[in-house]
Amino acid sequence: MSPPNVVWITLDSVRSDHVTPGGATRNTTPKLQQIVDSPEGYYHDHCISHGRWSLPSITSILTGTYPSYHQTGFDNNVLVSEVPTASELFSDVGYTTACLSRNPHLSSETNLDRGFDRFKYVQASTLLQNAGLKTTAKFLANIRTHSAGFELNKYAHSTPYIINDIAKRWVQDFTQSNNPFFFYLHYNETHTPYYPPLPYLDAFDEEFHMEPREAARRVLEICDNKDEHMANGFSEFSDEDWRILSAMYDSEIKYTDKMIGDLIEYVMKKSNRKTIFIVTADHGELFGEYGVFGHTLVLHDGLVHVPLVTHGLDVEQDLVQHVDILRTLAEKAGVDTESMQGLDLRTESRDFAVAQTSAANLDPYLKFNSEFNSEHYIQDAQSDVVRTKSHKLRTGKDQEWLFELPDEETDILESNQNIAYELREKRDGWYQQHGSVSERSDDTYSEEMMQRLEDLGYH
Repeated sequence: MSPPNVVWITLDSVRSDHVTPGGATRNTTPKLQQIVDSPEGYYHDHCISHGRWSLPSITSILTGTYPSYHQTGFDNNVLVSEVPTASELFSDVGYTTACLSRNPHLSSETNLDRGFDRFKYVQASTLLQNAGLKTTAKFLANIRTHSAGFELNKYAHSTPYIINDIAKRWVQDFTQSNNPFFFYLHYNETHTPYYPPLPYLDAFDEEFHMEPREAARRVLEICDNKDEHMANGFSEFSDEDWRILSAMYDSEIKYTDKMIGDLIEYVMKKSNRKTIFIVTADHGELFGEYGVFGHTLVLHDGLVHVPLVTHGLDVEQDLVQHVDILRTLAEKAGVDTESMQGLDLRTESRDFAVAQTSAANLDPYLKFNSEFNSEHYIQDAQSDVVRTKSHKLRTGKDQEWLFELPDEETDILESNQNIAYELREKRDGWYQQHGSVSERSDDTYSEEMMQRLEDLGYH
């Protein structure tokens, strides 16, 4: 049997309970639901990301290794040369490899472009250069349909139309060859700030009272000052503010769902061999849980429980992690998986998942409020969670909490020491198997990269 094509689509900042197959209260992802309902589709109910933010999570996706091993986003700003990438490994067995990225963490600055035959990081400042004159002209002609119209604020504009146009050209090229392809795409529109294209501004406006464009501009203002709002415990937020944040976030998801559905349909029509599709998220988003707006500080399920839709993978397991999906794909493609740490889900299953994060940096919030409430955050050490389908043990240095999911407010540690003991045993054995690489990197980001990250709210 010839090896399959692989199309892996990662959405930024999408939590599982905000997509239709994950039980969202709004119909945000009808296209994803169609894929799930198709004969080869499946929704994995408990996909646990490897971290709470993009860099460690994307690195795990693209290497098949855990953050404690690759250390990217922990001790290192970039992926070290000792850790092979999926693009290199798939190339070794004859795949054409390609990546389209809208996230600066997935760029040459982090070495995550390594091994791709084609790679583009699409950013506003180099749009014409990266997208080309034809795509740029088409986007401008459709700017009221697929973006914010003639809006001067660059953060109001959307780029999935551009990503899709480039992607379709590349797919057309791929299908002219006899080689299978591994195509990784990262859509960033569901990241803050949330400003959906004009036709989607009123997608869920029945739940708030502002005029939709006014609501979107208010969301831009909130996102621009989110550190200060968090520091002050959202004391200036109204119920309407929370409603419009949630509505605009879901509207962004709905638009992105349409665009990825469009791309998947195109690939299905053009593909000259079996194609496996993966649609997931690098992490989720919090809307006030543990005093957080965004994706920082904690490993709450709103950040680590992410959607995962597969089509053609032929695996129906619920508790999975991204390293498992990559390992399973690699095994199907005849790729060398010696460097990968995930499970082959065709023959193995997991009974717990692990997510990790570095120490919480409170400086951005303390500068606005020296009495910032830090009770939920682990400041002095790396922290992790061990999660099963029913329970979650959160640990860092001398702090520990146990929760019976989905409740992450009631600590049941004292009355359930037997469950905590079992999860500690799982965690300790896991760490013995997944140490760190020997190499450390002293690479630092360029000033341009630092500015791009600051614009996205990273510190």
